[in-house]
Amino acid sequence: MQQLAGNQYVITLDDDPMVSRIIEKSLSLRSLAFATTTEFSARIPTAEPLAVFVDIHLANDQSGLDIVPQLRARWPYCPIIVITADPADEWLVDAFHKGA
Repeated sequence: MQQLAGNQYVITLDDDPMVSRIIEKSLSLRSLAFATTTEFSARIPTAEPLAVFVDIHLANDQSGLDIVPQLRARWPYCPIIVITADPADEWLVDAFHKGA
């Protein structure tokens, strides 16, 4: 497994690969893209991102919010930014409660 520490990058958890590319272009930083929480969880121990972008609704009825407490525990000062096209306010409240 490639060691990630020491490089400047963000992480994007979204099942749409275009989102990671947009974030990468917008920030001029490399974005490591993950489509599922399972795939992302395996990389958490070796990662040291500048920020994490998490989509709420992922494929296979997964929610990116489910991994936020684990991310907050691992990276207490890392910005965790929730991204979604869902306008429902309850998702925002849930995101804040989980540490985003």
